[in-house]
Amino acid sequence: MPDRPRHVRGSASRRRLADDVAETAAELELLSQKLGPQAPTIRNDAKELARRIGDRFPVIWGSEGIASVAASRWKTQFNENAKTPAWSATLPELDHNEVVGWTHPAGRSYFLIVLRHPGERAEVAVRFAPSVAIAEEAGAAVEEVWAAGRSGLARLFSLVIMGDFVSAYHGLARGWDPTPIASIDRLKAAVAEAGR
Repeated sequence: MPDRPRHVRGSASRRRLADDVAETAAELELLSQKLGPQAPTIRNDAKELARRIGDRFPVIWGSEGIASVAASRWKTQFNENAKTPAWSATLPELDHNEVVGWTHPAGRSYFLIVLRHPGERAEVAVRFAPSVAIAEEAGAAVEEVWAAGRSGLARLFSLVIMGDFVSAYHGLARGWDPTPIASIDRLKAAVAEAGR
């Protein structure tokens, strides 16, 4: 049987992409309502997580793929919005080196946020529980955050928007305005001056 014409495959792919974008937009609208400033803390997972992090430094883990991308975004948003050091790492790679650093009592200064989604590879998903247990034994506080949505796009952006809200609330709780990036501005000015 001959292959279907390329334009037929392309139109199916475009429809699927359009469906994923529509799902993502609907999911982000719903999450914006649930996580936005108007939602009280008792029913707002982002505000509650920001409160729980407190004075600890955030460390964000995600499995390779969309959760790893989201973890990197969370890290940078904590840096910029909350004006705090933060780190991200990817499973399974972190099991080859980072877990060795989680020794008691070193974990007491950290809050581990584990980003999860239903599309994780099975051989990676089984690593989460023992890896998290090592961090908890070192004294880290831990919270799992699960993606929403059916498509990879919706899952990625549901994790991203949660991190954006958590980092902004964490900054505000610590007395920081999330919008200025004075350190970056200062660095750019110094580099520009050095280049003259």
